[in-house]
Amino acid sequence: MPDIPILTNAYEGIPEIDRGRIPADQMAAFLHVSQLLAELSLYERRFLLAVYLYEYCQTAGWELGENDWQKLEWSLWTTGGWQQIAARDGALTIYHFGRAIEGLRESFRPCPALSDQVDYDKIRQAYKDFKSAFPHFIEIRAAVAHVADFSGTAREKLKHSVKGIFKTKWFSSPDPEAVTWLPGNMNGHTYAVTFKGNVYTYDLSLENAEKLRGIKLQIFSALEAATISKPTE
Repeated sequence: MPDIPILTNAYEGIPEIDRGRIPADQMAAFLHVSQLLAELSLYERRFLLAVYLYEYCQTAGWELGENDWQKLEWSLWTTGGWQQIAARDGALTIYHFGRAIEGLRESFRPCPALSDQVDYDKIRQAYKDFKSAFPHFIEIRAAVAHVADFSGTAREKLKHSVKGIFKTKWFSSPDPEAVTWLPGNMNGHTYAVTFKGNVYTYDLSLENAEKLRGIKLQIFSALEAATISKPTE
């Protein structure tokens, strides 16, 4: 069996904000901001773990069925199913990460003692970077969360299918009469869904995990003025 990848940056970069500057009547708002910052780190970590699971299954499936074709078939079905779990969780985690940024942007105002020390330009740029990297995070999340709702009837399924010719990433149809429904298909690292007549994809990849990490650290750096100064050695 392949070695299990180990997470090494669980608490990376979380700002240690000086609570002594926060008045008692603003403490509840401050604690909410702190929770959102911790959630950003949690979601970034969860996405990386989903990538790790995908990569682990990629190797484990073949090793489990080595020299036994019948066992190989079942092992690939099993590990392929785990990869689907990772991809679905990754899609939801990207959505949660984006919503946490949005919540954070709206949550500083009730805590002016902290708000006055925030670099909002950095946070605005971080959110722009997030939307550029994951432009369809809302649509993909909707398709993942409501797959049974969107396929409960033939009419509903048709509504969320793509009609005719299309090509995106590793998914395509050359048939102008085709009706294609993708409830969460994978080709390599790419996960695809159809939603309201369009195809949307994202990659469950280390590259995207690094993008989330960079955005997280950029947001954390926006609070440098409010953090506790650590003594230099």
